[in-house]
Parts: sequence; structure tokens; C-alpha cells
Amino acid sequence: MFVASTIEDNQSLFMEYCRTLVTPMDSFVEDYMLGGTFKAIMIGSDTIGYFIHGEKDLLSFYLSGSWTRYGPSLFERAISENCLKEVYFQTSDSYLLSLLTDWEFDKKKSAYFFQNYYDIPEPLLDYGDVNFRPVGPQDMEEIHEKTAGFFSPDDIRNGDIYALRSGEALLGCGIAIRGRFFTDCASIGMVTCKEHRRRGVGRYILWRMKQWCYERGLEPIAGCWYYNTLSRRSLESVGMSSRSRGMRALLIGKEAIPERTGNPPGEPV
Repeated sequence: MFVASTIEDNQSLFMEYCRTLVTPMDSFVEDYMLGGTFKAIMIGSDTIGYFIHGEKDLLSFYLSGSWTRYGPSLFERAISENCLKEVYFQTSDSYLLSLLTDWEFDKKKSAYFFQNYYDIPEPLLDYGDVNFRPVGPQDMEEIHEKTAGFFSPDDIRNGDIYALRSGEALLGCGIAIRGRFFTDCASIGMVTCKEHRRRGVGRYILWRMKQWCYERGLEPIAGCWYYNTLSRRSLESVGMSSRSRGMRALLIGKEAIPERTGNPPGEPV
């Protein structure tokens, strides 16, 4: 039975799921989860798992302990009863990924997710009178204009945003968003003003945001769009590396496997 519920009402189960992930969940995925519809999976009065979905996509699916044996059938029911056409998944989520292998689907690449693996010395910048400071409400109009609206209202509400300037000239901005589920992590990011790109500004901002995390006892993590090669290079240049991807499975159908015994054709039984 599927019962409408919330992450908050199933906190221990959701955190159990988080501990199964190979890499932490960044702020983009956290927002995705929090914006979806949460449904508890129940047998009698026992909650054995949950799933989260949007209007047409499944965002998360988890069963606890020995209940995983019911995964394929419950996963199919969740897809069918909610008329879902896609599954958003992280390659760090081995259980969801294994359930998807029973299905035929087209793959749409979505994101790279990064963790820190080594540190570098402070990068040099070919600018004079550089300062890096928190932004205030008085800065947001200029930042919105010069970064083409890079920061969303959620970023402004939930993140710590810093501006890098040379004198009064805005070079770019950095942001750190503390993890809501992975509370020992913070997602970092940056944007460089168009006229200052390819001059090491993004790299310097990311380095400063990593220091911001260390000063607060947090692990820096990050994510970027799969095809944003410049952001990927900037993250890698400050010691971050990707062990996980985000993708969409555009569902075609579930493979119908006939009942049989024995080995693959050509192999002795």
C-alpha cells in the first residue's frame, strides 16, 4: 500500500537511504527530493520503504533490509499507478540503478557530481586590489544583472553568497549551501562575469569557497550540468573529482523475462 506522507515523518528511513549512497547528495538533488511527492510503502502498519515522484518522473525509491526482495514488483507498481514516464537517478544510488536494469529506457545525461580529493595552493589572480566578501541586499541588483540571473530565489534564501571584486569591479560570485540531509557537507558553486572569463576567476572563487567550508568543518561538494565542460574543468582544477553522475531514464517498458531454469544458451546446464 502506498500512503502519502513526508520526508520529515519518515526521517529515520530517509536517512537510512542516504547512508546507502556512494557519494553525498548535493543541494540540487536535495531540492529535487524536497519538491516531490513523498509516499510511504506500507505492509499493514509497517513502513518498509518509500518513493518520491514528480508529475511524470520518479525521483527516489528505497526499501529497507530484507524487503528489497519485493523491489521489482513494487517499483513497477509505483511507476504504473502514478503514470510516470521517467526516472531521475544518481549513479551513486546502486539500488535504484539495479532496479532500472530490468527496464528498457533511453538515457538522458543530466549532471556531474563532485567531491574534493586534494588541495592546491591559493591560485594567483592577475588583478589588483582584490577583495572577497559576503554580499548584502544592496549588491543583489548588480549581481543579478552581471551574472544573467545566475542565483535563484532559493539560492539567495539558503546560501552564503560571496562577491569577488577588483576595486569596485565585480569579477564573479561564489556560493555555499549547507546540506540539509548531509549536514557535514556544503555544495559550492561559482559564476564569473562574462567579461572576466578565462582569466582564472572561477578557479579562484572555488578555491575560496573550499576554504569557507574547511573553516566551518564542512566537506565541499559540487554539481554541474553534464555538458558544462568549463565548470567541470574549473572544479577539477581545484582538486575536485566526480565519482557520480545524474541521469534521466526515459522509460520504454519492462523486459518480460520468461520463467526458465538453466544457463545462458550455449552453456552447459
